[in-house]
Amino acid sequence: MSWIGERFSRLDVLVNNAALRMIHVGAPDSYFTTVDELTVPEWDRMLAVNLRGPFLTSKLALPLLRAAGAASIVNISAGGGAEGQPGRTPYCVSKFGLEALTQCLAAEWKADNIAVNSLAPGVSVLTDDLKLELRRSNPGLKHAQPEMMVPPLLFLATASAAEFTGWRIVAWDWLEANGQGGWERWAA
Repeated sequence: MSWIGERFSRLDVLVNNAALRMIHVGAPDSYFTTVDELTVPEWDRMLAVNLRGPFLTSKLALPLLRAAGAASIVNISAGGGAEGQPGRTPYCVSKFGLEALTQCLAAEWKADNIAVNSLAPGVSVLTDDLKLELRRSNPGLKHAQPEMMVPPLLFLATASAAEFTGWRIVAWDWLEANGQGGWERWAA
């Protein structure tokens, strides 16, 4: 963060997007690993990246966010942050935790005029070869392009903490509500 402070003296927007998914732990080439198959180091790795990472980044960025006078943090979440899913326990726990972190930081930093919100896709985003393979074997599966996250992300990046903080926005719903949704536009 020091180079950002030296070069810009402030930070207007922080997007916590780095995360591991279930293909990064447990069974290779699978989105599902049961708790009895999961190792403690895999659990720790998932929580370190998906929850500790956004916590540390936000904490370290706080002085630069305060220096901006008005700033936004957007934590990238997922459906697993709103609903437990079998075979995806560490991912869901990390995303539930990210949602709690979002709400806590929003409450703590609202007085500093820092909006803290989360953004979840709301649909499966085509991000890797495993999803491509799943789609080949099941043509009925629909995936959206990663670019579908941009319009609601820009909205949240400019959110005023006085009006909009501590929210969980579902990108797909936001796009539809704002006349920008539909498979014809965002299908992958």
